[in-house]
Amino acid sequence: PMLGIMAALAGNPAILGSDIRIKENIVPDGKLKEHNAYIFNYIGDDTKYRGVIAQEVEQTHPEAVIEIGGIKHVDYSLL
Repeated sequence: PMLGIMAALAGNPAILGSDIRIKENIVPDGKLKEHNAYIFNYIGDDTKYRGVIAQEVEQTHPEAVIEIGGIKHVDYSLL
C-alpha cells in the first residue's frame, strides 16, 4: 500500500508520507525549521530518510498535513 501511495504522490515531490504509523527506527535528528526532525526508515524499506512526523506537524501547521488512504502526509513546501 505504501508504494502505491508514494507513486500517487510522485507528481508532487514536496508531499511525503510522514505518518508515524508507516515509519520505524525513528531517531531524533535536530530541527527542520521549527519542527522536530527524525532519521527513520519506512516499514519494509531499509533506506534511511530524514523528515518530520505528520502527527506533530498537525499540531502547529494543520494546513501542511493531508490524509490519503488513511495515511498522513506532509506538504514540505508549506512548512
